[in-house]
Amino acid sequence: MLIDIIQKFIELKNELTSIEWANFYEKYIRVHASYGNTVIEGTNVTVEDVEGIFEGKHLPPYFKKDELEVMGYDRTLAHLNTMKIFPMSESLIKYVHKLLMIEVCDRIAGEYRIVNVRVGSKPINVDWRDVPILVSKLVDNFNNELSIGYGNVETIFTLASKFHIDFENIHPFRDGNGRTGRLLFSRMMEELRLPPLCLSLDNIDMYYVAIEEKRLNLLKEFFELSYKELIDKMEEEWW
Repeated sequence: MLIDIIQKFIELKNELTSIEWANFYEKYIRVHASYGNTVIEGTNVTVEDVEGIFEGKHLPPYFKKDELEVMGYDRTLAHLNTMKIFPMSESLIKYVHKLLMIEVCDRIAGEYRIVNVRVGSKPINVDWRDVPILVSKLVDNFNNELSIGYGNVETIFTLASKFHIDFENIHPFRDGNGRTGRLLFSRMMEELRLPPLCLSLDNIDMYYVAIEEKRLNLLKEFFELSYKELIDKMEEEWW
């Protein structure tokens, strides 16, 4: 259960000095959060590329978009950590997307799509004209359910996971939906004292299936596995 993962993470973190934690965050969590969450969207970067970008190095010109996407995710993650996540709002969702996409494609940044779209070869079965009302309902329903279950770790985890599935299936933006959705989920989990989400890339098919088939328990299992792998890395690094 997630509560056990949180407790284990807090125990390990508390055994580190502030400098040790800052170094682990900078060298592993920050790098792998941006790497995993962009590479599954098609960026042609390696972990070493991301490390270099954060050191101020640049990729070759033909990889400029990939560099901007990595920087956009990192910038948005850092800024979002300073913002209030609950209650959820459409303005927050649009702001996160704008911050993420402004240097990649400013004309769509923070704006709901005005065309129908596909993910790969599969069409999204939500007409663009229905997006505003569907997102509004999604936000309202989430906030209503959260107000009832707030304070319960498993309830918040379940609601955040369900929100992610519904958000991705609405696909409100022309591009950047996955990253926006995972940034929001990651920030929700930080309210539960977990670090930013680093995806389990070895098990990423679980994520795709969970989103496409709307399998809530499978998505929760994937997220738990992702956090467990991070904890394993902490133990490997320090113990």
